[in-house]
Amino acid sequence: MTSPRPLSAANPGGAPALLLGAVAQYRINDQWSLLLEPEVHYYLKNGFIGGEVLSPFNDVVAKVSLGTSYTF
Repeated sequence: MTSPRPLSAANPGGAPALLLGAVAQYRINDQWSLLLEPEVHYYLKNGFIGGEVLSPFNDVVAKVSLGTSYTF
């Protein structure tokens, strides 16, 4: 029986990621506002930076957050 290895030992160095996001704010009045935050995460494949892999993207994750803000 073998003992489990830490994740960092199984995948040393990890893979780079690109993150893109923005924040939009709409003021309802002097105290309340609505917030919209879209984000896109591009996780690159291991070996892409060194030219070993032709296709750069392993996973693409898109998310949108919607919220409110109150100022007093």
